[in-house]
Amino acid sequence: PALLAVLSLAALFGLACGELQADGKVHDLTTGSFEAEIKRHSLVFVEFYAPWCGHCKKLIPEWDELAKVSKDVGIPIAKVDAIAEKTISQSQGVESFPTFKLFAGDPKVAKKYQGQRTSPKMLAWLKVWRGAEVLHTFC
Repeated sequence: PALLAVLSLAALFGLACGELQADGKVHDLTTGSFEAEIKRHSLVFVEFYAPWCGHCKKLIPEWDELAKVSKDVGIPIAKVDAIAEKTISQSQGVESFPTFKLFAGDPKVAKKYQGQRTSPKMLAWLKVWRGAEVLHTFC
């Protein structure tokens, strides 16, 4: 019983801390979580946005939909407020908003997405990378 209680608390703590997962939700990454969460997953798709950006605001429904439909692909969807998290956005070379990057287990290994900003197009692109064995081409 004591072990079960500890495991239950650990599970609750993990959920409370907002661990990144492919669960149909968009997750916020910060300076405190970015590197660890990127390293914890083989692939993570991240939007770098500015709260005042009109294109970013218009994209919110598409990004939310992508999180829902990409759940089955197993790729977590996240976002970084590039203004509040300036250290991350600078280290990632973010110069315009929104910027999309697919990370492959390391903050230094990423592929920039430059396609259409619709959930079906982004999902199709993610599926290509999920199935690809050529992730070394990110570099």
